[in-house]
Parts: sequence; C-alpha cells; structure tokens
Amino acid sequence: MPRILTVDDSATVRKLIRVHLNGLGFIIDEASNGAEGLKAMAKHQYDLMIVDLMMPVMDGIVMLRMKDSLQNKTPVILMTAEVNETLAQAMANPCVMDYLTKPPEAGKLRTAIAQVLDLAANAEST
Repeated sequence: MPRILTVDDSATVRKLIRVHLNGLGFIIDEASNGAEGLKAMAKHQYDLMIVDLMMPVMDGIVMLRMKDSLQNKTPVILMTAEVNETLAQAMANPCVMDYLTKPPEAGKLRTAIAQVLDLAANAEST
C-alpha cells in the first residue's frame, strides 16, 4: 500500500486531499509545515510527498533542500496557490515531478499521483 505524506499549513487542504484519496488504498500522513514533514520522513519511508510551497515555520523550498541534503529521493508533487518564479525554481529540483494549484481538484490530484507512482515504479524496475 503506497504511503503518501501531505505537507500543508492548511488543515482544510490536507483534509480535502484525504477525502479525494479516500478508498484508493493509500496510507496518508500529514504535516502542517516543512519541519514537521522532515520529522515524519525520519519515522517513515514515503512513496510520494505532496508539499505546499508557502508555509510558516519551514516552507516547501527549504524542506526540499533539507530533503535533498538527506539524500532522500522520494518523488514530490508541489502545491501552490499561484504559478510564479518560486514555483519555477522549485520545479528544477530533480525529485519534483509535478505541481497542482490549490485547492487541488480530485481528478487532477489522482492523475498526478498515479503518474508519479508509475514513474517511480518504472525507475525502480530498471
């Protein structure tokens, strides 16, 4: 069963993701900022992370840098309220596979997750 970490300061967005993915066979963990996300990564191995760019305490950009310094290769889908230069910079990270605008639509979220998990599975098998 794939394990997904959702990192977003909005409890509403985290709940929306959980509702969109309910019944699809995922284990979903949540963190409200990048620092909590890094703590969760220390406890569990994730198949995918969905990370908000703009958060208090530690934003998504800093979390990605810290994740890279730990040599963690877990694929990431970014979430953002607006497409801007910050998103473009974050997309340059090799672990970032896609992005979604907030609030995520159920169909787009499910499609992005399926594509990223398929890519990761194919990369592992080669």
